[in-house]
Amino acid sequence: MKRSIGLAVTLVMAILAVYSGPLQNSHAWEWRPAAAFGGPPTWFSAAFTIGDKAYVGSGYSARNEFWQYDPGRDVWTRKADLPGRTRGAAVAFSIREKGYIGLGYGDDDRFSDLWEYDPAADLWTEKTPLPAAARDHSAVFAIGPKAYIVGGMTCKGNDCGELKEVWEYDPKADRWTRKSDMPEAIVWSAYFVLNGKGYIGSGGQRQQKIVKNFWEYDPRTDKWTRRAEFPGPVRFRAIGFSFNGKGYIGTGTESISETKADVLGDLWEYDPRTDTWKQGPGFTGPARGAAVGFVLGSRVYIGTGTNSGRDLLRDLWWTAPPPAGKCELEDKAVSIKKYVKQRRKNVRP
Repeated sequence: MKRSIGLAVTLVMAILAVYSGPLQNSHAWEWRPAAAFGGPPTWFSAAFTIGDKAYVGSGYSARNEFWQYDPGRDVWTRKADLPGRTRGAAVAFSIREKGYIGLGYGDDDRFSDLWEYDPAADLWTEKTPLPAAARDHSAVFAIGPKAYIVGGMTCKGNDCGELKEVWEYDPKADRWTRKSDMPEAIVWSAYFVLNGKGYIGSGGQRQQKIVKNFWEYDPRTDKWTRRAEFPGPVRFRAIGFSFNGKGYIGTGTESISETKADVLGDLWEYDPRTDTWKQGPGFTGPARGAAVGFVLGSRVYIGTGTNSGRDLLRDLWWTAPPPAGKCELEDKAVSIKKYVKQRRKNVRP
């Protein structure tokens, strides 16, 4: 009887101990190959999603080609080419069933134009250009009915520099509004949106001064807040995405030379509730930088980019992460079983 009571108390203590401690998600994401990008191998391409389809185009080798990916059939379909000049390092976002691509760099020039894509008509329409210096490598947050263009790099002749500017774009009014500058200039950054806020970090400057600083932008208050520093290896040309209430930064380039690039294949998870990072399940496809990443339903996709030999890629990989709650409960159950088993050995009859 005393032993049964003791084991019951032990079980309760185990539950309290495990549930009050940090969550440990040991479930790896299983990455599988999908149909390769329909265009040529490319990097610094633009990507957005509308409904259950993804759209990928531009890039430094794909030129103006624009492709639709259907995950249900795992096929790529070529769509109307992006008008205007060929470019890479553009911004891309979607709002209200329309997609947008703009800014960027190509043919030794930078751009300030913006184009709207209507998938129902397969038609591009030129919109009001950014009323500021042309730029490339900007970040973008699509939050509610508006988009926020953050930073970037611009040049006047041979004098180039990074920007802190933030511009709000309202597609309904086709109007730009200047907002509060970002506290520091970061280009080649990773970014994502969570709970109506934008997050950006893990980038650098033109001199490859790479930083781990991580920032949150709240469009309701037009305020920037410094958040927990990114703990992974320094990098630029990384991807960012959000999934199941968490943000992720991964892949990217540590350093680059004329013949090779030190590329990465890891993933890091950010929890906005606790302002904490932990190393995520990783990307098991080939490591890469300057890739595209997007989410369609319950799947995460990573593709294109450049590898360690600076070869351009057109492969695409997907994973279906298990629901966060399921992983957490299963991991806790395993921890409880281990704890009780160990305690049972120490209980005397």
